[in-house]
Amino acid sequence: MEWSPLDSFLVTCEKLKHNEKNLQVWDSKTGELVQDFEYRNSPKLGAKSIKFDVDEKFCARQIGNNIIEIFESSNFKEPKF
Repeated sequence: MEWSPLDSFLVTCEKLKHNEKNLQVWDSKTGELVQDFEYRNSPKLGAKSIKFDVDEKFCARQIGNNIIEIFESSNFKEPKF
């Protein structure tokens, strides 16, 4: 698991089971699930595949060797880039 820089989000990952979404972003204040993704590599690396900027305005998610999605932290539903 990994914390965002201001501790607003917690990122967790577990072993992938039957194509379920196993990489989760949680709101640390409410405990609610903000967004979940499928992550096919090692669960140890899963939480590290999501990084926030220091102000937590943006979040980057690596989904392949050459693929990175960028989200606004207020909206994980649609990548900005």
